[in-house]
Amino acid sequence: MEFILHTTMLDGIEALLALEHTGTVSEGATRLRLTQSAVSKRIKALETALGYAVVERDGRRLRVTSAGAAFLRRAKPLLAELRGLTRLLEPSPAQTLSLGLADSIASSWGPRLLKRSLAGRDDLRLDVHVHRSLLVLERVRLGQYDLGLIAGQPQGKDLIWTPIVVEPMVLVGNSEPRDIATPIFTIEMASATWRDIGCRILKHPRLQTAQWTFVESFAAAAQMARAGFGRALVPAGIAIALGFRRAHGSVVQLDVKRQIQCVARKSINGLPSVVRWQQELATLAAKYASRHSSTQLL
Repeated sequence: MEFILHTTMLDGIEALLALEHTGTVSEGATRLRLTQSAVSKRIKALETALGYAVVERDGRRLRVTSAGAAFLRRAKPLLAELRGLTRLLEPSPAQTLSLGLADSIASSWGPRLLKRSLAGRDDLRLDVHVHRSLLVLERVRLGQYDLGLIAGQPQGKDLIWTPIVVEPMVLVGNSEPRDIATPIFTIEMASATWRDIGCRILKHPRLQTAQWTFVESFAAAAQMARAGFGRALVPAGIAIALGFRRAHGSVVQLDVKRQIQCVARKSINGLPSVVRWQQELATLAAKYASRHSSTQLL
């Protein structure tokens, strides 16, 4: 069946993607900032346009059918390119692109260096949003954001991954590492950073007997350590932002670093303005890392 791709269908695809990712209409509605009724109506309109069911009942819940899953596999890359198309055709000399920023970067060095990387530029503006790295990655893949600045190793070949900087991981809080009964707070194991460094951390000779407590943000982990509940494993930028200093005996340097990457679709990544911005950001990040490694923190 031939049909014209229009706003109603795009809305339905987004609703179906949210259901596929979250598993429930209610959580999908929360993600899209819609009511459950609106999400259900969008999925129903998509089914009408397609001529077949994309969801089915599974007890009290809805799940994506095999036909719906097959449709989404083909629709995802097309949806991403359609969303980016209007931005690529903007007549304005200053192109505005959306950037998803990982929350741990936004909580430390990210905002300052982003601002400096854009200073004096008349060819690029960034509309910045803050989420966890994995959510930023997903939204770049779906075309909801043009760019992402996230932690982690490259995943898949559908996006271009540009290395920006490597960031040291440090222990903050109690300076007595021999106390194995003291917990170490850090980011949850499902996070992009833990997927990058987790194996190395668990095998680290200083941490093999550690008692781990996983939380939802590095900032929360560091604050738990500051209050005396234990230590925290955090990126160096978080430690600097919260005022931890090795000179105060509250920081232990580890020989483990996480990767910071810029992710984008090929069509966006190849824009001259984006290439120049990535180079400037990488230069600023390298200078920042070098300065703090030799002075305040490490």
